[in-house]
Amino acid sequence: MHCYLAESLGEKDRDPAYYLDIEELMQTTSRRSLIYLVDEAKKVAVQAQVVDSKHRHGVLSWQELGGLQVSLARELELAEPFKSFMAGMIQYQFCQKNIRPTVLGPDQK
Repeated sequence: MHCYLAESLGEKDRDPAYYLDIEELMQTTSRRSLIYLVDEAKKVAVQAQVVDSKHRHGVLSWQELGGLQVSLARELELAEPFKSFMAGMIQYQFCQKNIRPTVLGPDQK
């Protein structure tokens, strides 16, 4: 896991079609989407740089991804100690990479 902090996207990265319209990929499915996974400090800049008239992309921050995973762990159909453990371990993994999830494990502020 790494937060990409480049100042701007490369030319090919600005157009999701560069990746989504690869012939081999087009043969496998008609529904294709691309998610740009970036540090929250770069999210707005990346959103502004992407040119996608087909609206086949989204931009998600590493912090949001961590928060989503923590939230989902808290909703598992497990006894509370196990849910708390799972949420805490996910948070720990992100924090090891200096990424603070948008949602934290139980009893965190």
